[in-house]
Amino acid sequence: MTGTLTIVYRQGTPLGDLRAEAWVDREDGIKTWARAHLLGPDGVTAEAEGVFILPRAIRERGFLTGSDGS
Repeated sequence: MTGTLTIVYRQGTPLGDLRAEAWVDREDGIKTWARAHLLGPDGVTAEAEGVFILPRAIRERGFLTGSDGS
């Protein structure tokens, strides 16, 4: 689930070919910090960062974190 999501628009984003790059910046327990940017022919058009939280229902089932929910 999205905890926070911040987008900064650096310049207009044209129609046409674009490239999106995203990566996990860090993880701590149930929280994951991610970053991304969108590139057009003239460079970065937008940057984003967010915090994503593993939902309780998924944690309780043991998915993605091991059977103990940690």
